[in-house]
Amino acid sequence: MRKYLVASLLTTIVCLKAESSVLAQSDANDIASIIKVWGFLNYNSSYILTSEINWDQELIIALEKYDSTKSREVSCMYLLSKLPPTQKGNNRKDSQERSSRLSWIEKDSLIPSPVKVYLNDLVDIKKPFPNRYIYPKYAGVVGHLNPNKLDFDPTNKYHRLLNLARYWTIMKYFNPYLDLLDPWDETLIEMIPIFSDPRSEVDFYKALLRLNAKIEDSHSFINVLPVDLGKEVFGSLYLQDIQIAAVGGGIIVTEIREGSQSNVQVGDILKEIDGIKLETFLDSIKELASLSFSDTTRMLTFMHRSNVASRAWTLQRGAESRVVSVSFDEVAPSYVNQFSGCLTKELGNYFYLMPNNCTQNDFKEMMKKASNYDGLILDLRCYPKDLHFLISNRFSSRFKHFSTNTIVDPFHPGSFEEQKARTPLLGRRYKKKVVVLVSPRTVSASEYTVMALQTNPNVKVVGTHTAGANGNVVTILLHGGYACLFSSIGIHYPDGVLNQQNGVKIDYKVNESIEDHLTKDTILEMGKIVIDK
Repeated sequence: MRKYLVASLLTTIVCLKAESSVLAQSDANDIASIIKVWGFLNYNSSYILTSEINWDQELIIALEKYDSTKSREVSCMYLLSKLPPTQKGNNRKDSQERSSRLSWIEKDSLIPSPVKVYLNDLVDIKKPFPNRYIYPKYAGVVGHLNPNKLDFDPTNKYHRLLNLARYWTIMKYFNPYLDLLDPWDETLIEMIPIFSDPRSEVDFYKALLRLNAKIEDSHSFINVLPVDLGKEVFGSLYLQDIQIAAVGGGIIVTEIREGSQSNVQVGDILKEIDGIKLETFLDSIKELASLSFSDTTRMLTFMHRSNVASRAWTLQRGAESRVVSVSFDEVAPSYVNQFSGCLTKELGNYFYLMPNNCTQNDFKEMMKKASNYDGLILDLRCYPKDLHFLISNRFSSRFKHFSTNTIVDPFHPGSFEEQKARTPLLGRRYKKKVVVLVSPRTVSASEYTVMALQTNPNVKVVGTHTAGANGNVVTILLHGGYACLFSSIGIHYPDGVLNQQNGVKIDYKVNESIEDHLTKDTILEMGKIVIDK
C-alpha cells in the first residue's frame, strides 16, 4: 500500500538538510568546478553545439572518473580530450565587454591552467545560432532543447547531478535576473551534496524544487511527467468548504461554502496548522516554492492541498482561540466568486471593468459603453488573456518608451543586450481619466500592460504590490520528464527600476486591514476617491 508523506512540508525540509552532510566539502567544490567547465563548454563550443556528441554522457563519465581518482584535473582534462583544438577568436564588437558571469574562469583556482586557456579562447568566438541546444522561439526569446538521450534513473547519483548541472548552467548564462539572487556559484556548491545522495524519485523531486526556489521567480515551477510525484509532495487532496485569502501577511477565512460542517467563521484568522505555527509552515513552503518575494498570496495554492483527509487548524477571532478540523477531498472545489466574461458595473459617473475572461470582441463592446462615462476604473487584479496588447493600444500614449528589456545574446551566452519597448503607434486612444487597480494577482503580462499604460498622464495606478514576475517564460527540459519554466527577459522601467521582485510602480498604495477586507474592497474604494480628484 502506498505510503504517504507526513502531512507537513517541514519533513521535506528536514530531510533535504540532512542530505547536505553526505558529501565532503572538498568534493563538492571539485564537482562544482567540473560542472562549470562542462556547462561553459556546452554552450560555447561550436563542436558540441553542432555535432552529434552526447555531452550529457561525457559529464557522467567525467564524474565517474572523479569518484575513482578524486582528481578534478583528470575529469576536466577528460572533457577537453573529447573536443577539437580551438583558436582564439574575437568576433565581438569593440564596445562589447566580457560578461561578469564569465569571471569565474579566472577566479576559480581549482580549474587546471590548460583548461582555463581553452575556455578563454572560446569566450569571444561567435557561436552558431540556432543550434542543437538553443533556438529563436520568438522575438528576443531563446528556446531551449536537450538533444541528448538518457534512460534517467532518479536513484543514480550521476543522473541526478547531470540534471542539476543542466539547470544550473542554463540559469548561469540565460537568466536575466541572476544578479538578484544569492551568488549562483555558491548555490551550485550548496546543492551538489543534496543531489549526490541517491534515495528515491520523491527525494530527487524535492531537491529539484528546492533548487528551483533559489531563482526566486513566481513565474517558475517544476512540471513533472510522473504526476503522482506532485501529489506525493504537495498532496492529492484539496481543501473543501472554505476559501482563504492573504491579508496583511496573515491568512483569513473569507468564504464558507453552503452546507459546510466545519466549525469555521468568515473572518477567522489562521494561526497554526497541525500544531505548527503559521509562520513556520510558510517558511517550509518558501523552501520549495519559487517566489519573486515572500508574498503570502502566492503561497495559498500550497495550503489548499494535503495528503491527509483532515487537518487541525488553530483559528483566532478577537481574544478567542480554538482548534477546528478542516476537511480535504480528491475533488478540487470551484468557488462561487469565479466568473467568466467581463465584470462591469456603473460607479456613478464612472465605468468599472475587470476583463478577466473577456474576449477581444467583449472588450471592444465594453469600451463603447465606457465612452458614455466620465472615466474608467480598469481592474487588472486578474490576467486578461489575449487582451494585453489591445488594452495597451487603447490606454497608453502613442509610441512611448515604457520598458527597457534585457535579452540574452545567443551568439555569446552569458552576455545580454538591451532593447527599448514602445507602446503601439496606431489605434484609437481613450482620452478620459483612467484608474488602474492592481494587487499580487497582477502578474506577468498584466504588469507589463500596466507599465505601458503608465506612459499616459491620465492613468493613475492604485493598489498593493504586484507579483513582480515579468518577462516571457521559457521551458528547460530535464531528463526524466521534468521541465522548469523561468522568466527569460529582464523587464525594467526606462529609469532602470526592475519590475522583477519589485512589481509595478504604484501612485496610491493601499494598506488593507483584515476588517477592511471583510467589509469592503479597499482598493476599489481608493480607486473611486482617486478618479474623483
